[in-house]
Amino acid sequence: MKLFLHALFIFSSLNAQADFKRDTFFSDLTELKNNFETVQIQNNPGCAFEYGKILNLTSHFTAANLRAEGFDSLLWTDGRAVLNIFWNLKQALRKSWVALHRNTSPDRGCVEIYRKALSGVRETEDYFSQWLFEERRWGRQLLVKADSASAENAPIDPRILKSGDILMSKNNSFTSSAISRLPDLDQEMSHISFVYVDPNTQDIYTIEAHIEIGSDVQPISKYLADTGRVRVVLLRSTENEALMARAAKWAFDKAMSYARRGAHIPYDFAVDMSTEENWFCSEVIYAAVKAVSGGAETVPQYQSDLNPRNRDVLSRLGVTLRRSFLPGDMETDPRFTQLLEWRNLPNIKVSRQYDVMLTSIYDWLNDFGYHLHTDFLAGGATTLGYYLNRIPYIDRAFHRVLGTEYPLYMNRSVLETIIVLGLVTRAMDTYLQPLEDRVKGDTGFALTNEDLIHKLNHFRSADAVTYSRCLRNIATRSFCNNFDSVLPEGYESRFHSLLH
Repeated sequence: MKLFLHALFIFSSLNAQADFKRDTFFSDLTELKNNFETVQIQNNPGCAFEYGKILNLTSHFTAANLRAEGFDSLLWTDGRAVLNIFWNLKQALRKSWVALHRNTSPDRGCVEIYRKALSGVRETEDYFSQWLFEERRWGRQLLVKADSASAENAPIDPRILKSGDILMSKNNSFTSSAISRLPDLDQEMSHISFVYVDPNTQDIYTIEAHIEIGSDVQPISKYLADTGRVRVVLLRSTENEALMARAAKWAFDKAMSYARRGAHIPYDFAVDMSTEENWFCSEVIYAAVKAVSGGAETVPQYQSDLNPRNRDVLSRLGVTLRRSFLPGDMETDPRFTQLLEWRNLPNIKVSRQYDVMLTSIYDWLNDFGYHLHTDFLAGGATTLGYYLNRIPYIDRAFHRVLGTEYPLYMNRSVLETIIVLGLVTRAMDTYLQPLEDRVKGDTGFALTNEDLIHKLNHFRSADAVTYSRCLRNIATRSFCNNFDSVLPEGYESRFHSLLH
């Protein structure tokens, strides 16, 4: 059946336009929106065909295409309308998804195509909102609420929150992208938080689990003050608000029982929800709902597959499961509705680039059999960091240098993986920035995701040739696996010493 669905998807791809057309932009998107509001998808083949339409419209545009079509003038005059149509399209897509569950039980192929369609819309929104911010046609914040369906330059008003609400988010770090791109299907979320409102004081808290410290309870003011956030999405149960409120109270009480002792529930790097000894961010919600329902209810309805052909990164992180609950999975749960989405526009560009970098790295692991490797620099940084992290007072200086904290229970393999991925993305970033500036100067548009993938694949191919040449030369061979080595021009690989 899955093969049949994919065949239908490919057929729809061949009959869908591959690029945005300025003259039909609004009519194309409005037609799609109206289609999802009126057409009842009855089965899995219909799912593949209908959601395939939206995916193809949002997947293949380039900076050159947007320039040729004159999208700069469209965005200049109708930027708010562009943002609104994408929000309305996403909402129509979600309503269609909820209605589909009244007619049938979607199979994995249908869930995959829905995820891809939703991601395609959001990534396109990100790209256009980045343009509007950089061209000073929009402010620093972008907020769209379900009750107004109109884009605003405004922050999140915490008074909208209730106990049991769920906040999905993403930050602008490469580790955030490494998490969101880890499952078989890319996500745009890397973190999830549970909301609890004290019934006596009306104080609002988030219950979370962070890599740096494990479980954490913080006031909503601290959550909203995080300047590194790229986006926040607010979800609320449509079927059992009372159950979710009880679950939030359970999670709050459990996390606070540790916090009052100055302790935290350790972070669960293995993303294994079978025990409650450790928590990762999604596990906070999973464990709470399971506990208060006596196991009768679980979230989300669909978990992420973790089945890459090459499990090198997953193995280094200690992940052995083939399926688990990752933050973006809540978007496919039809029992929840989205009340708002907020973006921090100055962070969109960096986040988009990191997303594509990590997608490319994971693709190369699968397509070329690559593995992460530790050279002198990465190995030295891992060893130094591992021990500095254990020395009082010095550990704080170490954290300031790295820009984040690392817990004592983070083993060397996890720390080493983070450091190596950071060095590879740094090399990618050094390569991309001059290209980004040149394309923006020539077209008026930043590199799209399609452009970035193409550029990075070219970078990988050229760097592989350089690395191979270095290994074949007896005079340079012993230096090829040193990331920061000084070699003659034509022999110094940019990142293949760490990823090959």
